[in-house]
Amino acid sequence: MLAGKTVAVVVPAYDEEALVATTIRGVPEFVDRIIVVDDASQDGTAAVARAVADSRVEVVSHERNSGVGAAIVTGYRRAVSEGIDVACVMAADNQMDPNDLERIALPVARGELDYAKANRLISGEAWRVIPRSRYLGNAVLSFLTKIASGYWHVADSQSGYTAASREILEQLDLDRVYPGYGFPNDMLVHLNVWNARVRDVPSRPVYGGGERSGIKIRRVVPRISWLLVKGFFWRMREKYVIRDFHPLVFFYAFGFLMTVLGLGLGIAEVVLRIMGNAVSVGTVVLVALLLIFGSQFTLFAMWFEAGQLPFAAELCEQIRQVGGLVLRDPGDDLAGEDRKTVVDPAEISLALRVTHHEHAVEVRVAAVPPALVPEHRHQGRPSRGPKEGVHPGEIELQVRVAVQDGEALRERAFVMGKAQRPARAAQV
Repeated sequence: MLAGKTVAVVVPAYDEEALVATTIRGVPEFVDRIIVVDDASQDGTAAVARAVADSRVEVVSHERNSGVGAAIVTGYRRAVSEGIDVACVMAADNQMDPNDLERIALPVARGELDYAKANRLISGEAWRVIPRSRYLGNAVLSFLTKIASGYWHVADSQSGYTAASREILEQLDLDRVYPGYGFPNDMLVHLNVWNARVRDVPSRPVYGGGERSGIKIRRVVPRISWLLVKGFFWRMREKYVIRDFHPLVFFYAFGFLMTVLGLGLGIAEVVLRIMGNAVSVGTVVLVALLLIFGSQFTLFAMWFEAGQLPFAAELCEQIRQVGGLVLRDPGDDLAGEDRKTVVDPAEISLALRVTHHEHAVEVRVAAVPPALVPEHRHQGRPSRGPKEGVHPGEIELQVRVAVQDGEALRERAFVMGKAQRPARAAQV
């Protein structure tokens, strides 16, 4: 168990008899169940997995090869049926460092995240270790996945080293998620529709351990790119039209329409000019305006989405680090003296609804000691110099929340600092 929650590791495997036993033996002790899903391997993968002397191991075999995504879904369903709280995924090729598993699973076990995933690209080690073709392919797909999923703060989309809560797995329609190699990309698209809290966790890239890859980059990248294009439009319709209509779709629609018209008209005019026909100044201006406005609409829509979701996950982490909330009334004038109320989460039950750009994400905050509450705040802006009790590089975040205090529900605005341990602590 981890943080009082049961943990399972799903190990999708296809023709991995050489490495599956090593992968299983490396699974940490806090894991309660190891579910190996043999995706109709042609070698002895299933037999080798069963032969490992570990009572936590359960082997599930597919009758036909269905893809890595389908194998993960089978493991997820088995974990949910057994009441497992956190379901993690570790590939059977021993490319995922088991020492990173606790850091990936812990935020999910604490209830801070719905889905955590490893990010191997954060450190410079990835460029040296990962084969160049796979690194560049991953970079392209990561960028496209940001657009398709709306999770702009998430990278390394091809990393399958993940942890998911039972609650989010029960909500998702797993039958709709792509069953092949593009599973982690499509999973993020579906998670965004449910406003799931997702965050990257730094992880060490592992290569050269005897694994072999049958992935053909030239075939995989175009296939997953087309999957992400379809996933983007599906997410727009499902999230911003069907479930809760949002004007964001108009920005994307006008952006795409103007860009396509501008490109089409521009190409037509270039062809006509090459053929010797005259091109009017008005037509050139129209093409330029269409491209400019199209790009502006599209970029604004992307920027708008990029600011929506990271606050939910970051909020819990900041509250845990700082140790309390600094609340103020929305009408307070902070131009003069700082006006603040330090609230001890251990004394009242807090349910926060974080609202950003009219998009609400519900967050539950565990009780934390108030000893680390910074003593000073300054007008809801980054600190401009050293000040007693506040780290010079502190960045403050202001959002609007609803605070449940007994039977009264008070909407407040609060300033939350992401500080280091302060020199002095406020007395609560």
